[in-house]
Amino acid sequence: MNKIFVRLIERPKNTFYNVIYTTMRVFVVLIIFGLSSVYANSSYSQEKLDINVKNISLEKLFNTIQKSSNYIFFYNDDVLEKDLKVTLNFKNSLLSEILDYSFANTTLDYVISDRQVVVRIKNEPIPEVKVKKEVQKFIVTGVVNDANGQPLPGANIIEKGTQNGTQTDFDGNFSFEVTNDNAVLIVSYIGFSSKEISLNGKSNVSVSLEENAAALDEIVVIGFGTTTRAKAVGAISTVKAEAFEQTPFNNASQALQGQVPGLIINNSSGSPTATPQISIRGGGTPLFVIDGVIRDEFTFSTINPEDIESMSFLKDAVSTAVYGTRAANGIVLVKTKRGKTGKISLRYSGNFQLSEPIGTPDMMNSYQWALMNNDAARYDGIDPIFTDDQLIAIRDQTDPTFANSNWPGLVLKDFAQQRRHNLSLSGGDDRTNYFVSLGYLDQDGILKSNATDLQRFNIRSNVSMSFKELGLDVSLNLDASLQKSREPAIGEFQLFRRVYYLSLPTDAAFNPDGTYAATGNPLALSDRGSGYLKDRNKYINTQLNVTWKVPGVKGLSTGVMASYRDEDRFQKDWNLVVPLYNPDGSIAPADLPSLSQSARYGRIFDIEARLDYKTSIADVHNISATAVYVQREGFNERFEASKVNFESSAVDQLFAGPADGQSNSGTASENAFAGVVGRLNYDYNGTYLLEFSGRYDGNDNFAPGQKWGFFPAIGGGWVASNESFMQSLKDKHILDNLKFRFGFGETGNVAGVNRFGYLSTYSLEPTVFYAGGTLVNGFSEGNLVSPNELTWFTTKSNNVGLDFASLNFGLQGSIDYFKYNTKGFLVSPEDVYSAPLGKNLPQIRSESERRRAGWEANLSYRKQVNDDLFFQIGGNASYFDELWVKNQGEDLASLKNPYVRQTHQRNFFSRVLLNDGYYQTEDDLLNSPRDLGSSSIQLGDLRYQDVNGDGKIDDDDERRIGKPRFPQFNYGLNFLVNYKAWSLNCLMQGTGDRFAHIGVSNNIPKDILHVYHLDYWSPENPNARFQRISTAFDNPNGEDSDHAIINAKYFRVKNLQLAYDFKKGLMKNSKTFKGCKMFLTGTNLFTVSDANDFFDPESRLSNSRGTRSGNSYPIQRTFTLGLNLEF
Repeated sequence: MNKIFVRLIERPKNTFYNVIYTTMRVFVVLIIFGLSSVYANSSYSQEKLDINVKNISLEKLFNTIQKSSNYIFFYNDDVLEKDLKVTLNFKNSLLSEILDYSFANTTLDYVISDRQVVVRIKNEPIPEVKVKKEVQKFIVTGVVNDANGQPLPGANIIEKGTQNGTQTDFDGNFSFEVTNDNAVLIVSYIGFSSKEISLNGKSNVSVSLEENAAALDEIVVIGFGTTTRAKAVGAISTVKAEAFEQTPFNNASQALQGQVPGLIINNSSGSPTATPQISIRGGGTPLFVIDGVIRDEFTFSTINPEDIESMSFLKDAVSTAVYGTRAANGIVLVKTKRGKTGKISLRYSGNFQLSEPIGTPDMMNSYQWALMNNDAARYDGIDPIFTDDQLIAIRDQTDPTFANSNWPGLVLKDFAQQRRHNLSLSGGDDRTNYFVSLGYLDQDGILKSNATDLQRFNIRSNVSMSFKELGLDVSLNLDASLQKSREPAIGEFQLFRRVYYLSLPTDAAFNPDGTYAATGNPLALSDRGSGYLKDRNKYINTQLNVTWKVPGVKGLSTGVMASYRDEDRFQKDWNLVVPLYNPDGSIAPADLPSLSQSARYGRIFDIEARLDYKTSIADVHNISATAVYVQREGFNERFEASKVNFESSAVDQLFAGPADGQSNSGTASENAFAGVVGRLNYDYNGTYLLEFSGRYDGNDNFAPGQKWGFFPAIGGGWVASNESFMQSLKDKHILDNLKFRFGFGETGNVAGVNRFGYLSTYSLEPTVFYAGGTLVNGFSEGNLVSPNELTWFTTKSNNVGLDFASLNFGLQGSIDYFKYNTKGFLVSPEDVYSAPLGKNLPQIRSESERRRAGWEANLSYRKQVNDDLFFQIGGNASYFDELWVKNQGEDLASLKNPYVRQTHQRNFFSRVLLNDGYYQTEDDLLNSPRDLGSSSIQLGDLRYQDVNGDGKIDDDDERRIGKPRFPQFNYGLNFLVNYKAWSLNCLMQGTGDRFAHIGVSNNIPKDILHVYHLDYWSPENPNARFQRISTAFDNPNGEDSDHAIINAKYFRVKNLQLAYDFKKGLMKNSKTFKGCKMFLTGTNLFTVSDANDFFDPESRLSNSRGTRSGNSYPIQRTFTLGLNLEF
C-alpha cells in the first residue's frame, strides 16, 4: 500500500575505483532524495491529485491514491464497507475534496496528518479537536526512542486509567490531550519493557525504552533463515550492534573478547595488521558467514564494526549442520545494517586514539649488564670480562666505546595515534529502504620512524525494495574494502626480537659523528630508509537477493541469491638497510638491495535457490520447512618475481635490478563445491520443539563415489514455563522462562585433504636439467593415491542446554554442556610402513578419534530503578578440554608408558624435568642424582628431581605439567550504569591456567638483558628466581625443566567507557540533532598476572626454552575520545 520507489542500479565495473565512484554517485542521489522528501513533507496537505476511477472499492481507491501520491492510509479491515463502490473523476483536486465526496452518505470519517491518513468510523473516538469548557485539558508532546536514541514508530502511549491514547509517528513523535498536567502515561512497544511516565506539570517528555533482552520473540539469525529466541533449540549466542558501536577497536573480533560464552579471542600482537585468534569452544578457525554468504577471515577482520547490526555464534551440530563440511569448528554469522522506514538519518561517528605498549620488560642499563658479566666470569673461575676502569667508564659514560642504549626508548614512541571516521545514510518508506556507509581508518605504528602504519577504506550499500502487491522482495548489497599497510623490511617479529632480546645495552645506536653505528642496530633497521614490506589488499562483494511469496499458497515462498566477489592483493618487499658506519668512519659491509613482488587475483561466485514453507494448524501445530540448493565456484591465480643485488637503492622497481639471480613464477587454481540443505521445524503451541536439519555435501577433492556425504542433525526443546503447572510461578515472575534444549548431529570435515588427492599426477618442475646448454623444465611423479580410501572424516556433536529467566526477565541466564568427537583423521601412514619408491603412502582415513568436551554459562541482571537510573551486570564463563580417545599414530611402547602416552591424556603444556631448587652445598653436589653427561655442575646450578628413582637424570624423569598456551577456561564480567545523560560501561575478562616458557634457561649474559634477570643465584642470594649465570653456553642449566615455566593466566580490565548523551542532557530540546554522544574509552587498563614482570600474558607465548614469550609487537593500552552525531 505504499508508493513505489524504484532505482535502476548500473552493473558495477570490475575495478575497485569504479565501485567507489558508483557508490559515491548513489550516495549523493540518496542525499538529494532525502532532502527533497524533507521539503516535500510540509506540502502534503496542498498536494493536488488527478483521480479517474469507475465502480471500485474503497480499498482499491486508497491503493490508487497511494500509488500516485505521497499519502499512506491506515485503517482496520472491519472499518470499510465491503460492498461500497465509488466512481470518481477529479482533476487537480485536494485529497480532502476526494475523500469528502467518497465518504458522503457513509459512516466513515478521516484525519490527515502530514502524509498519514487515518480512516475511522465517524462515532469512533478520535483525538479531540474541541476543548470541553468544564474540563481544561492538557496537551502533551514527546518522543519515544530506544536506548540508542533511535525512534520507535508505532509505540503506544496510553493515559493511565483511561482509554485515551495515541501512537508515535515514523520519527517516534507523539502529541495528544490528557486530562490534566499530573497525568501518568504508559508507554509500550513490542520487544521493549513498558514504562510509566509521571508528567508532574511537564508538557514535553522524552521517553527511552529498554529492550527486553530476554524477550522470547526476539529474532535470531541462523543459517539460511531466522528463528525466535523462544523456538531456538541449537546452541546460539547473539551480540547486537551496541557491542560494536562506540568501540575503539579497528576490527570486530577485538570487541567480542569476553562478551560471548564459549567464544575464545586471543590477541597475541598489538600490530596494526594483527588479527586475533578466534575459536568457538576450543575448535579451530570457525566459518564466517556475512549476510548469508561464506567469507574468509580477512573479510571478517576488515568489516566496518559500525556496519554490523547483529552477530550470531552457532556452536553445535543442530545450528551448523546446514553448512556441512565447512562448519565443523562452528560459525560466526554476521548481519549488516539495513535502512528503516522513516525520515533520512545521517550519522557520523569518529574517534581519536592514543596507544602505548604494555607488558614490555624493563631493560638493564650498561653498568648493570657489565657487572652481571663479571659475576658470570667469577662463577666460572675466569678473569673478569670488564676491568675496573672499564666499569667506571661504563657507569659514568666517559668512553664512547661503551654506550648505554635503551633500545625500546630509542626505537619506540611513547604513544601512537589512530583516527577513525564513519559516515552513514539510512532511511526509506514502505517500498524502499537503504543503508549506505563510508568508513576510514588511519592507524600509526609505535615506531618513531613511522615505518609501520595501516589505512583502511570501507564502503557499503544495502538497498531493499518490497513490491507487496506482487509478494516480491528484492535487495541488492554491495560492500568493498581497500587496506594498505607498511612495515620495515626486516619484519615486525625480527625487529622487536632485536629491540628486546638481541641488542646489547653497550652497543651504540649512533657514532660520535651522528651516523648509524654498525652494531646490528635495530634503530637503523626501523628507519624508513631501510626498505619496506608493503601490502595492499582489496575486494568487492556484490549480492542480489530475490524472495517471492507464492500467490494462492499461504506460507510458501521461494527465492534466489547470487553473489560475486572480486579480490586482489599486491605485496612488495624492498629489502635493504640504510648505510651503517664503523667508529673509524668507514662504511660497514652490507648486502646489496633486493626486491620481490607478488600479485594475487581471485573471484568467487555463489548461487542459492531456496524454498520455504510455514503453516499453523489449529493455531497450535506450527510447522516450517526450508530447502536450499547451494553452489560455489572459485578461481585464484598468483604471480611473483624477484631480483637481487641492485647496484643502487634509488629505484625500487624490478627493471632496475640485474638479470643475474632474477626469478619468477606463477600458479593458478580452481575450486568448487555444491550442496543441498534441508531443515524441518515443528512446535506444539510453542512448548514442545523439534528440529531436523542436514546437508548433502559435494566436494571435488574426492573420487567419484566418494564426493558426496550426508550430515544430519536433530534437536529439540521443552519450554517448561509454558506448562499450566508452571503458571503460578510465571505470574509471580519467579520463573518467567524455563527451557530445556538438546541436540546432536554430525558434520563432515575435509581439513588437510590433499588437493585432488585421489588422482595420480605428475608435477611440472622448472629448470631441472640441461639440454643443449640450456636449463629446461621437466616432470616429477606425484604422490601415491588410494582413491577409494580418501574421503570425509566426521565430527559428532552433542549439546544439552538450559535457558531461564526470572524477575520479569530482569534476571536471565543459560548453561550448556557440549561434547565433540572427531573420527577418521586423514593420514599418510609412513610411520607404520616403509615408503616405497621414495614416496609417502597414500593419504587415507585413520581410526584415530579425538574428543573435546566442556561447558559454558552466562548470567545477567538488569533493572530500571527509576526514570533516571538503569543498571545491568553480567558474566559468562566457559571451559573445555580434549584428549585422544584413540591415536593410531602412537606405538605400543608409548601406550604402555603412563608418563609419555598421549591416548586418554587431557591437554597439558609440556613434558619436562622437575626442578628441585639449586645446588646450595657441597653435599648437594656429591649426593644428588645428575645427568650422566654433566661434568661441570657448580653451586647455584639447577638440581632436578630423580622421579623414577634410578639414580640418574634423563628423559625418563620428565613429567607432564601445566595447561596449554591456548586458554581452556575463559570468562568475562561486565556492568553498565545509565544515569540521566551519563553512562558508564566496563568489561573485564580473563583466562584460567595457561602456561608459557620465559625463554632463557641457561643464563648466558649475552641472552640476559632484562632487569628481572638480575635476581640470579649467588651465595648472598641463595633463594633467587633464576639460577647462577655463566659464560659457558654448555652449562648444565640448559635442560628443559619447569624452572623457567610460569602460569600466564590473567584478569584484565579490558574496556572502560564513560559517555555523555547530549540529547538526554544539554541538547534535549535541539531540533538540529537526532543524536549527539561523546565518549572516553580506555582499553587494557589494568592486568593482574604472574607474567606481568616478564611479558604481557596475552602476547605471543613460547612453549619451549629455545624461544621467548612476548617476542612480538607489544600489546597496546589505548585511550580514545569519540563523538557520534545523528541528523
